Amino acid sequence: MNISGYSETIAATKVNDATLYFRYDTDKWCKGATAGSEMKYDVAGKKFDTKLGLWMHLDDHSWKFRFHDTGLMRTALQWKLHPTCKCTLNTAVDLKDAFNGKVNKLPIGATFELAY
Repeated sequence: MNISGYSETIAATKVNDATLYFRYDTDKWCKGATAGSEMKYDVAGKKFDTKLGLWMHLDDHSWKFRFHDTGLMRTALQWKLHPTCKCTLNTAVDLKDAFNGKVNKLPIGATFELAY
């Protein structure tokens, strides 16, 4: 948890924003999975900013999903081709548009990583 604020005296303490983090790890459905969330609250704007993520580790690949409260969803599929080589495909889509049938584009990114 992260809370930020400012005050000249203890009696005048005001909180500007607060952030809560949650994380859960398990190996029940696959080799390992991590689920987590981040919730930010801005006191002045009286609004939340929330993200939810899921990372599923499998033998030679992993799936990564992140959902934003704005409706944005990011997805990535990462393959471990060799102990020193990974390949990742990712995309992002606005779920509000997708559920309304208004997906005009689906960007796909590719990353090739070599570590020696």
